[in-house]
Amino acid sequence: LVFILASCAIFSTMWIEVSGSSARDVAKQLRDQQMVMKGFRDHAIVNILNRYIPPAAAFGGMCIGALTVVADLLGAIGSGTGILLAVTIIYQYYEMLVKEQGEGTPVM
Repeated sequence: LVFILASCAIFSTMWIEVSGSSARDVAKQLRDQQMVMKGFRDHAIVNILNRYIPPAAAFGGMCIGALTVVADLLGAIGSGTGILLAVTIIYQYYEMLVKEQGEGTPVM
């Protein structure tokens, strides 16, 4: 259990660096959109975001790992990983549907 939770937390923190969601990338996106935090300089925003983004990613990874373990222990239909994968795929389809509706393309 501890191994799975730790592995998920480590993978999540590494994933934010790879996927472009790190504090540095978010600060750059904010700067590109001309959004500022009152009372802070540009380089200080990275430090502030570093306080929140990596711990949130680690906690989210641990929650997903716990969900998978609990589903496996309770003997849910399929495995916990299968349920997690199915929910992720359905959510991606939902996001694509909302995006298409936002672009004015009629759905159905």
